[in-house]
Amino acid sequence: MKKLALCVAAFLCIVSVHAQQVIFPEGDRWKAPYEGTDVAFRVSADSAGARFSIEGVAGHNLGITFDSLGNFSWNPGFDLVDRLEIQKELTFIFQAEWKNGKKARAPVTFLVGENG
Repeated sequence: MKKLALCVAAFLCIVSVHAQQVIFPEGDRWKAPYEGTDVAFRVSADSAGARFSIEGVAGHNLGITFDSLGNFSWNPGFDLVDRLEIQKELTFIFQAEWKNGKKARAPVTFLVGENG
């Protein structure tokens, strides 16, 4: 039984070491913009060759630009936050995909504040 537990633990360590991930800028300030202010950063991955995409933007006229190299830019419009609210939460899912079919996904919640 101990051998099985050791094998499972070793397997989980190997999987976690080889799991790819999406890497964002340090800190949290980039996730809390005000209306009318520019947000720009670059997403990367822990292994080369990833192509990036974003989900949750389609169908909304938010003016977000995100290219397959991981370059993100956005200027939240002044009509985004309802005047009865102080902030608005928007969650997007960033994805990295490699040619071998592996994917890494990471949700990010932006908290847009009224620029008053």
